[in-house]
Amino acid sequence: MNDSVPPAKKASTGFRALRNVVGIIILLLVLVPRPTIGLPLAAIAAFVGVIYLAQRSFRWGRVFGGIVCAVLLLVVVGFTVVAVSAYQSHQQLLAKLAEHRHASVGVALWPYPFVDRLSVSGSVRDDDLRSMIEMPELQLLQKLHLESDNLTDACLKDVGGIRDLQLLFIDVRAITDEAILDFERDHPDCRVIAYGRNLHAQ
Repeated sequence: MNDSVPPAKKASTGFRALRNVVGIIILLLVLVPRPTIGLPLAAIAAFVGVIYLAQRSFRWGRVFGGIVCAVLLLVVVGFTVVAVSAYQSHQQLLAKLAEHRHASVGVALWPYPFVDRLSVSGSVRDDDLRSMIEMPELQLLQKLHLESDNLTDACLKDVGGIRDLQLLFIDVRAITDEAILDFERDHPDCRVIAYGRNLHAQ
């Protein structure tokens, strides 16, 4: 009599493969610092995953497989169009910012590529910041770093018009404590970090 315990049933090879592809995509997007490198690598991994999923879907029948392939194709084409448009928009933005040597931007990759961070320093003045904030490519800003001593309290009025701003970092001597506190009161959903200041001391 054989009393050996049968081995536990392992997850299907297909599921593990798809899980690994998703993991690779996430790691590439998170760990690769340059979008110009991370995005193409993630796109290749996603393409492999899509091909695999499409192939597996035909095991459930031609009709089901065809529907899955059509949906996947629409998703891939749609994301490609959005990614290309975002890349072109980013290049146009960089060209516009070329005149401002002390301005830099950061790009978020999810759910699609868009500029979510702006940092200004050096010689940037109030009117320079205003012109940048009004650029169409910067209408989704979420984080703003101000580190130019040429900025004044007046710039915070323009900053207050950024609809989705979540974080404002201020390291500017010319901006007063009163102006920062007023901004915090008027925009409670935006976190304000005033470097080197203790604005809420009891």
